[in-house]
Amino acid sequence: MHGQIRAGIRRSRLKKLLFAGIAAAAIGWVAWPYYSLHSLATAIRDGDVVALEGKVQWDSLRSGLRDDLKGAMAAAMTKKSASASGSDALGMGLAAMLGPAIIDRAVEAYVTPQGLASLIAEGKPSNGSGSGSGERKSFDWSRIGYAFFSGPTDFRVDVQGNKPDEKLTLAFRFDGGWKLSRVFLPLDKLSNSMK
Repeated sequence: MHGQIRAGIRRSRLKKLLFAGIAAAAIGWVAWPYYSLHSLATAIRDGDVVALEGKVQWDSLRSGLRDDLKGAMAAAMTKKSASASGSDALGMGLAAMLGPAIIDRAVEAYVTPQGLASLIAEGKPSNGSGSGSGERKSFDWSRIGYAFFSGPTDFRVDVQGNKPDEKLTLAFRFDGGWKLSRVFLPLDKLSNSMK
């Protein structure tokens, strides 16, 4: 009889330990991308280029930005081409040929750890050649409107821009650690500014 009671107690303890382990793992999984967002913001604020290197999937980020910028340029040119004539049409043709190459070069030059740190610290892009000795700005956490999972290995953060109708979306992806993989620009605003 005592053996059965002891076995029952052991099973009960094992169940509790198993449940506690699963709960701790679930809480850790949910908290991890928030911690990654915080450490990315800290690395950007501090201009910590070494830390930034490991917190971003740079190839994915550059590819997405290239696609967005080229799409915005194409949309702006499509709207403008309806009313273009003569020299305007020639200029648009030249822009259509050179624009994608210029976008590719700009993204390669500026979407780097140094460029990102400089953009936040100094409020303007840099290709890493500047001193970067400006005063560091802290991230305004009140600008985050939404931050949660969009899939088991995807995490989305919506950041409010300077104007009420501007929103930037950051996408984090898990690949052994949570890293920034994509930035979605407000394309309608971007294509309007290219007109």
